[in-house]
Amino acid sequence: MLLLQHQARDAFMAITVWSTVEDAERYDRGGQAAAMVDKIRFAFAGPPTLGTYDAFGIPQQA
Repeated sequence: MLLLQHQARDAFMAITVWSTVEDAERYDRGGQAAAMVDKIRFAFAGPPTLGTYDAFGIPQQA
């Protein structure tokens, strides 16, 4: 998901959502994360940073 800030049209955040830490790590190790960064790198003002968050209010998948 790519979020574009309303107040600053040149500020955005890319978000991926994973069910498990292992899924997220597999995405990163498999090169998919790097490929996504390469697609939007032209718009970066600086190097990307990685943050990890717990999500609340998202329905659990069965």
